[in-house]
Amino acid sequence: MFALIKKAKKRYIPVSFGVVQSRGAVPMRVRILRYVGYTLAVPVALAVVLGLINLHDRTLDPRAADAMLQAPTTGADEANAMFAMYGPGIPDEEDPQTFGHRYVEANNQRMLAIDEGKPYDQIELKAMDQRNNSVPWVGETKDLCGKDGKDRVDCLHDYVAHRSEIQKLARDNKLRLARYRALYRYPGYADRILNRAATAYPDMQGPEHETVLGQIAIAAADGNPDAAAQDLVTDTQFWRRVLAGAGTIITKSVAANHLASNYALASQIAARYKSRPSLTAGLAPMTTALTPEEKDWNAAINGEFQRQAYIYGQVVKEPVHWNIRGWRDTFEGLAAKALLKPDDSINRCFRYVDTLQSLNTVPAYNLIDKTKTLHGDFVKTVDIVRPDLVYNPFGKILLGSGVASPETIAGHIARTHNLDGAMRLLSLQIEIYGGKVPLKDVGAFVVKASGTLYQPFDYAPMHWNAESRELSFQGIDPYGKGELARDMTIAVKL
Repeated sequence: MFALIKKAKKRYIPVSFGVVQSRGAVPMRVRILRYVGYTLAVPVALAVVLGLINLHDRTLDPRAADAMLQAPTTGADEANAMFAMYGPGIPDEEDPQTFGHRYVEANNQRMLAIDEGKPYDQIELKAMDQRNNSVPWVGETKDLCGKDGKDRVDCLHDYVAHRSEIQKLARDNKLRLARYRALYRYPGYADRILNRAATAYPDMQGPEHETVLGQIAIAAADGNPDAAAQDLVTDTQFWRRVLAGAGTIITKSVAANHLASNYALASQIAARYKSRPSLTAGLAPMTTALTPEEKDWNAAINGEFQRQAYIYGQVVKEPVHWNIRGWRDTFEGLAAKALLKPDDSINRCFRYVDTLQSLNTVPAYNLIDKTKTLHGDFVKTVDIVRPDLVYNPFGKILLGSGVASPETIAGHIARTHNLDGAMRLLSLQIEIYGGKVPLKDVGAFVVKASGTLYQPFDYAPMHWNAESRELSFQGIDPYGKGELARDMTIAVKL
């Protein structure tokens, strides 16, 4: 037995890397080539497998295709205020509506050309952009009420305190303010520019609007509250038309912000002239409930999908620029060509954004809970460490880095719920003043009020603080960070 074991040991031939004892030493060149081959084999094999997996794109979802083409319906262009909002800074002798129509059409042609991979000369657009700076806004308006336009607790007082500044703004910006007030005559508003990554949004007239509110406040304080109320109603009716027809997150949010400022000022004017029936009657049109179109964020949310879907097509159509020094850009371009599947990316984006549309229809008191239930979809969408990343990895990464969270969308939608609540507060004010309800009875009056005048985020009467004489509710701060919460007090003082 021991002899057999000894004989077997003699037959063992040790083998080391690159050397076979029975055949002699392997040259260093061969060993290097083998090492390089082994090192490259795995990534090359993975690249081949990845390429084979990504050979074919998915079929475009018909619903996604329809959503990409979705556009707001509107009447005649001459009735659409949007065009005039593109040209507030053109020279005096030109018409903003005519200019805006040409500008929107030129921008749409540019974006269509880019979308189709065709060249487009932007000389005309650049010239129009420069021409629109011929009459710039002069002066600053952000601190006329509160700090940076926030904390609008008593704008009636603040505007009057800045009387001289507002009067100077009116003198220095006479043409732009005249063009702002000319917007009131348009019966409608609808966003007509294609919603793309490079969309040129209309000028939402922020400084003009703030200055006009200052003028209204001064007129009210100077003893002409009825005319001030009528001016405020006219301005409010215009921005409600914008709110109803806005087709992007930006335009709808700005319209809601402007309206929130209007209602804050209206309640303050009403409180000062509470014993004047003609004033409360004059403000009554502002208490008309929001229409379904004004509350609807469908088009605005879909605009986010359109913007993202446009990016996928652009990445694929973008030519690869061969540049040895910029090899990373070249590599990224090649990776996009090979690994981004536009139809699959569009389908995924549509499915995610479609889930966000449920935030548009949920009642205000369920908005926070609904947002929390959608957070799981968001986490899955932005998480790129996932088993299915081998298919369309470039598209999944682009979607994860560019998609809006449910909290972001819900924060925008909360603006119209906050606005709805502010309108209810004004309605309660007018009813209390009209009925000459004593302060000691306001609490009972609010409890017995119609359910349409309850808090928007909680089906309960508005809160009444007898000590501070404030009616209030807890709204959602649209500028809040992180998790959605009822963390903003919206109040009126009687």
